[in-house]
Amino acid sequence: MKQQPVALAVVTTVLGATGGDRWLYELEDRWADLGVEVTHLHITGSRSSEAPMPPARARVVQGSRSDRRARSDILRVLVTMWREIRRADVVLLEPQGVSAPIAFLLAKLTGRPSAIYSQGIAELSFEIWEPNKLHRALVRFMWRNVDAVMCVSPGSVRAALRQRVARDKVVEVRTAVDVDDVRRRALGPVELSQPRDRPLLVGCGIISTHKGFDRIVLAVSQLKQRGVVVDLLLVGPPGDDIERVTSLVESHGLADRVTFVTHGPDAVPYIARADVFVHAARYDSVGLVLLEALSLGVPVIALDEAAGGPRLVLEDGTYGRLLASEASPQEFADALQAHLDNPEELRSRAAAAATYVREDYSVPRAAEVSARLLHRLAGRRRELAKPAMSE
Repeated sequence: MKQQPVALAVVTTVLGATGGDRWLYELEDRWADLGVEVTHLHITGSRSSEAPMPPARARVVQGSRSDRRARSDILRVLVTMWREIRRADVVLLEPQGVSAPIAFLLAKLTGRPSAIYSQGIAELSFEIWEPNKLHRALVRFMWRNVDAVMCVSPGSVRAALRQRVARDKVVEVRTAVDVDDVRRRALGPVELSQPRDRPLLVGCGIISTHKGFDRIVLAVSQLKQRGVVVDLLLVGPPGDDIERVTSLVESHGLADRVTFVTHGPDAVPYIARADVFVHAARYDSVGLVLLEALSLGVPVIALDEAAGGPRLVLEDGTYGRLLASEASPQEFADALQAHLDNPEELRSRAAAAATYVREDYSVPRAAEVSARLLHRLAGRRRELAKPAMSE
């Protein structure tokens, strides 16, 4: 028997352009073929200078007016949230931001089942994104009372369980990547100011503290002191750390070796041209860019971190060089220099990763698992609604 379509309201604070955002939009587009009709409600406009790439097949709604922030347009935001949640069978929540607990409460008031889409480690997310104690308490309450939690990694699953979410409510929907699509995108244009005749290091992501670009710059400075000449491309929009990272580049005399590409390009063509992809995030539960680098057979050197993303993707170093989270700039530079002196080892590890990425990070499988969960939640709501309808 054909499944009844599910009307899904996805509620996020903004339309973003991070790897996690892009993966969510990919899922939303895939759900369209699996009987899920998506409305993506973002509460306010993006704070990033990078243009987001919203889901192509979803209905996209902004809560606040384009010229106003959510707080100054709160009545409109609440009315829009109420309307879209009432139209939905299921509500999917991004757990960060004030919008999540509000949407959760509205879902409860309207009898709609809700699910959290967790792209991180819950307790670390609280520390980073929820400094206000009252708001943190509201978010914890939401975690313990939603109908389901979709987690992007085994570490994210364990973190949800530590928040006392019932085991039968937790489903792993691992961040995935379409290897063939990544390879097609790799042929796209790049904008480089000058010919590159030196080894090229590439790092990607918003220039924010948790992405750790300062650690990459300091490692390049160490290489310079040793007489090892490299170029470094940092590809991603300006974030809260742009001024500090720029200052580090200037103070270490690296302006001729470090280039920022911040105007919103697809990072994949830049990754494809790298001699080594470098990743030094302080917080990353999976790391879509790591998967993209491995899809292209690009050598990877990454720092481990508390959320466990690099360790997960690199299989404890099987498919790249994994350094300790507390590795110093000198140790990071040692690993880079070792690769430049003998590049074949990491090249062979990366080349061996294609089958592993296809099998362990399958986009169709992730879409199917998550769509089944959404259909199950919608079916539960319809069953509960039947007595009221019959009366």
